[in-house]
Amino acid sequence: MSTHERSGARKAPAASKLRELFALARHVPLMPAVSTDVIEYGRAREGDGITVFVHGYLATGGVLRPLGEFLGSQGIARRQVHFTFAPTGSLAEHARKLDAIVRSAHRSDGPVHLVGHSLGGLVARYYRQVLGRPVERLVCIATPHRGVPRASAFRALPLVDEIAPGSSTLALLEATKARLAQTDVTCVIPTHDTLVPPSDSAHLEGARNVHVHGVGHLAVLFERETWDHVAEALSPRTAGVGAPERA
Repeated sequence: MSTHERSGARKAPAASKLRELFALARHVPLMPAVSTDVIEYGRAREGDGITVFVHGYLATGGVLRPLGEFLGSQGIARRQVHFTFAPTGSLAEHARKLDAIVRSAHRSDGPVHLVGHSLGGLVARYYRQVLGRPVERLVCIATPHRGVPRASAFRALPLVDEIAPGSSTLALLEATKARLAQTDVTCVIPTHDTLVPPSDSAHLEGARNVHVHGVGHLAVLFERETWDHVAEALSPRTAGVGAPERA
């Protein structure tokens, strides 16, 4: 590797860390925006369905509002709910609460779409796979499908035990993964995610796996590239589930 290449390799992680700090700063004013009211963009149309956003650990539904606003402005996810859950309890409990939110907001003539960040992606999978609720499209952003190695050192914390590699919850999700066959699944994977290393932990076999380069666990939520991937995932396509993966 040349001196120029080594310099570039060092700058990439440094830049991603800086972007993570900026992303964390963006999280703070968004956190109080907690509401389970249905947000509608434009006039309701038959078949609009509902898109529910599920945040990650120690966050709130507010952090996904910028993504939701972008999708709404594009005529995608015209009816939205931003689900917020406390950093306590279990995945099973939060999936049941998600179920109650969907039942309250959903119109029977439209599909259910779920967008989950980090732990929220696992809550969404539990809702689909274990509770057996219908989901047409599922987008997981930086979701630790194979667990978070460092979580093993913090098993006493609520929910953290469930995302440690080898947990019974992850085993259950793996055992019921075949139930995703009727759901169009996209995984958005940040290449500089230091919270969910290695990046292949966010990779899900059989899903459409796409990468966002140069960003970490939080910054990926505010990247236009991420928003475009989510917009594509929620838009009607002729391709079926399990379309070819892309880097």
